[in-house]
Amino acid sequence: FRRVLFRSERTISRITSNNTLEDVDWPFTYGIEAVWGKNENLFYAVGEGIFRRKNSTWELEERMLAMDIDGEDYNSIGVVGLGGKLNYFNGLTWYQYTPIGNSNLNSVSIRNNTIAITATYSNKIIIGHRN
Repeated sequence: FRRVLFRSERTISRITSNNTLEDVDWPFTYGIEAVWGKNENLFYAVGEGIFRRKNSTWELEERMLAMDIDGEDYNSIGVVGLGGKLNYFNGLTWYQYTPIGNSNLNSVSIRNNTIAITATYSNKIIIGHRN
């Protein structure tokens, strides 16, 4: 589901079963950078915050300037953004980690309890493992 939704400024669209695009409601004026989810009933969008859509209702989870989101499941979600910020959701709580370096973090990938992050302008790749 991660890349089934596409961003376009302030619009999220999904691919339907007959391969057409259908807009998903977006009630905010905030920009969107990336989306992640495992199904249509619960997914996240990031940009000028971390937003959660559950059963057609949107909520602002956290304020931050986010660039990317990825997750293994709903109890292991990472969000990276400007100023080296990394937020991690364990299924119950969002944790903010101390900014990583002085670069913006622009992409995150979580697989097999391992997180990989890339940093803009510093040519860094950061890899960590969840215990």
